[in-house]
Amino acid sequence: MPEASTLGRFRNKLIEHGLWDKLLGEINNQLEEKNIIMTKGRINIIDATPIEAAQSVSGKGKMASKKRP
Repeated sequence: MPEASTLGRFRNKLIEHGLWDKLLGEINNQLEEKNIIMTKGRINIIDATPIEAAQSVSGKGKMASKKRP
């Protein structure tokens, strides 16, 4: 893994040669093609498997629990 200073110098060279935005655009295109959506600096990964849950969240944001008799 490169050190932070190495990555910073590489990024600065890309900016200096006008390639930074082009690189980020290509990365975003590839992420969108793989259904990973880039929106305003946030990443939403679209990959989920539905499962049954033993508990659910109540309307007030607290975990609901089963009451025992």
